[in-house]
Amino acid sequence: LRLPDSRHLPLRCRWRPAPSDAMPSVYVDGVGSLVGESLAAGFDAAGYDVVRPTEGMSASELQSMVLSVDTTVMVAVPSADCGAADLMSLSCILAAFRHAVYPGTKRVVLVSTVATWGKLVAEPGVAVTEDHFRRRAPLAGSIELKALEDQLMLLSSSKLETCVVGAGVPYGKGEDILYPMFRDAWLRKDVTVPSNAGGTNALPLVHTSELTDFVVDLAEPSNPIPKPYVLAVEAEPIPLAEIASTVSASVGMGGTVMMDADAFTDAVMDMPELALLQVDLPLSMGKSIFATFTKSSSRAGFVAAASGATKDEFLTSRGVGPSRVVLAGMHGALMDNVAGLVQAKYNVPLVALADGVAYLQEQGQAWEAKQEALTAATAAAEENSEDAEAAAALAAAQEAVAVVPGWLTLYEELKVATEPQGKAKEETPPSEEMSGKCLRELLLTEPYRTKGYLLTTPMNQALFTSIFIVQDPVAVAEAARVAAEKAAAAEAEAKAKAEAAAAAGEEPPADEAKVEDGEGAEGGAEEEEAAPIPLVVCASVGPDRIVVMDAPDEFLINAEKETGEEGAPADTAEFEAALSAYRAGTAEAWPLTEAEQA
Repeated sequence: LRLPDSRHLPLRCRWRPAPSDAMPSVYVDGVGSLVGESLAAGFDAAGYDVVRPTEGMSASELQSMVLSVDTTVMVAVPSADCGAADLMSLSCILAAFRHAVYPGTKRVVLVSTVATWGKLVAEPGVAVTEDHFRRRAPLAGSIELKALEDQLMLLSSSKLETCVVGAGVPYGKGEDILYPMFRDAWLRKDVTVPSNAGGTNALPLVHTSELTDFVVDLAEPSNPIPKPYVLAVEAEPIPLAEIASTVSASVGMGGTVMMDADAFTDAVMDMPELALLQVDLPLSMGKSIFATFTKSSSRAGFVAAASGATKDEFLTSRGVGPSRVVLAGMHGALMDNVAGLVQAKYNVPLVALADGVAYLQEQGQAWEAKQEALTAATAAAEENSEDAEAAAALAAAQEAVAVVPGWLTLYEELKVATEPQGKAKEETPPSEEMSGKCLRELLLTEPYRTKGYLLTTPMNQALFTSIFIVQDPVAVAEAARVAAEKAAAAEAEAKAKAEAAAAAGEEPPADEAKVEDGEGAEGGAEEEEAAPIPLVVCASVGPDRIVVMDAPDEFLINAEKETGEEGAPADTAEFEAALSAYRAGTAEAWPLTEAEQA
């Protein structure tokens, strides 16, 4: 059947596949906003026939669309991408349900914000809950939104089921209103706290995914509407300044800066949605509908998830990840200049080979200081066994060394390798292999793990191996599993033999381990030689790309003479010797053809 071109037909005549009984239909507003797109995806995953508004749609077309579906979800959450919600179109939707005649029963859910509660003053000793919705006092920019909430609740009838959801500030899934904080942290800047009052306000939050699941469940026609107004807010509100510091610590360098009054005024004028971040509302959510719904959720709160799931969602959704680049070449003026330009343009942390040794020495000395503090606290507690302060100090010192760091063995090796030698007691420089292992430990920390790095060093095969090559973790885990199974089987076999010997009244067989040491019966089975574990590039620190910088020796030497930057060899003779050693060391790692050499 050839269908006519639907673009030239009125809306009521346009062909659309009729939704089946198993596929209820839903209209979802908020096109382009994070919450709106998340809700549309959530309803689609739940098996709904999702209808979205289109650009340039007239008021009559919009009203016909919402009257043709089973459920309407209006989104009034402000968005950093789309700005404030289009209250005009939401009012148009309410007018359709107020004046039109429609068959059956409809359901309308308005996803609003806690901005309509922003000026509520709690009575002393009285916990504010969602049941206090009649006392809502909106912020200056949310008066119309509160009126819209009230209009929807007044439309509730036997034919129209309504519910308002007061959502906290949404976070997660790539971020929206909190995106500037995550962006600044990712760029290794101090995160700006968008407040002129110190950021001490208790801000209600909600993860976008949990808000989506809650609204999808609320819109299900078979589920009764629990209350005319429900809150979707996490149990614990968090001060805005703490949110900024948490984001900075988990994604960036940990620094924050408070916005001054003039800058705050300009920011709110440019981004009205920032007003939502000024809400100060310590809500009690213990017996709320949302708390009951999310009781079995495994999702942690904002602070607990910021360094894990929330950060990963931001990086994945925004398509950003660590940029790990090795800029290999002869250390000197040429490489230093290019490294500075690349680092300034792409804002990637710059790191050198010596930084790894310095980092491990600093961490090791801090660990030794903790051990000394534990020794002193233990002695003090033994001398004053009934002193509560001494006991508390001992407990704190024990907690500080409860987890042994994985780099401790490497630090002990570094201490031995760099121990002062000779009469002058000069510290011995560590080998390239030792320096490379120390650098790997540094690259496993923040910000290098999240942001990446730009490593500048003369690179050769041995150094590359010490920094980036590790045993295949999958093969290591498999070898451990096989070894554990063999040990368990051997133990079970030895136990069975011992029981059989005891039943027969015989002497139990000699322990195989003792046999190998020359005790017990002679002989003994030879151990099966384990397969070698393959080596791979470490996934957490391995470079994405290696850029080998080179130039004729004469050019490099002249550049060194002209610049003489800090860290380069002291004179031309030393530089030429270092250059010759570099040429010899890299010939095996990156062999060049005669044409490439030319």
